[in-house]
Amino acid sequence: MRNSPVAPIRHAIAEVLSLQSTCPSALGDVMSIDLHDQIPGEKVVCEVRAHRVQLLLPSIVVGLLILIAAFLVRGAISPHGSFGGTAILVVGALTFAIIAVAVAANTLLDWQSRKVVLTNKRLVVRSGVLEERTSSILLGVIESVAVQEGPLGKTFEFGTVILRDRKGTEHRLKKIMKPGDFLRNLQGQMGRGDE
Repeated sequence: MRNSPVAPIRHAIAEVLSLQSTCPSALGDVMSIDLHDQIPGEKVVCEVRAHRVQLLLPSIVVGLLILIAAFLVRGAISPHGSFGGTAILVVGALTFAIIAVAVAANTLLDWQSRKVVLTNKRLVVRSGVLEERTSSILLGVIESVAVQEGPLGKTFEFGTVILRDRKGTEHRLKKIMKPGDFLRNLQGQMGRGDE
C-alpha cells in the first residue's frame, strides 16, 4: 500500500491543510511587501494571504489528473497492446500530466501572489503574477468591519473579512488566514485615526 498511487495525493492534501500562518498576531510587525505607491508616513502593520484551504479543490483536480495519467501509462506498458494503441495511451498520459502541472503551477502562483496588506493609513489588496492588480481603501473610509467564519473556517482558522465603506459598498476578503487576528489589527489601526 506504501507505493499506492493514492499515497502522494493523501500527502499533498495533508500539506495543503497544514496550518502555518503568515499573519502576525501583534501590531507593528513589518512584513516583506513593497508598496510602490506608498503614502508619506505610511508603515506596514500586517500582511495576510488567502488560507491554504483555497488550494484544496485544485489539489484534488491535479491528483485526479495524475491518477488518470498513471492509469494510461500502465495501459501503455501492458504487453498485450498494439503499437498504435500504446502510442495513443502515451500521448493521453502526457497530455493529462501536462494539464496537471499547468493547473498546479497556475493555482500555486495565483495563491502565492494574493496578499492583503494593512498599513497605518489604508488596506491594500494585491494579486497577479504576470499582470499585478492592486486596489486599496483608506482606513478613514471604512465604516464597519466584520468577520464571517463557518464551522470549517473556525476549525482551520480562515474566514471572510467584510468591510463596508461610507457609501455602503461592501468589500469581501475571502478565505483570509486567521481573520480574527486580522480584524483586531484592522480595528486597532482604525481606532488610531491618522497618527
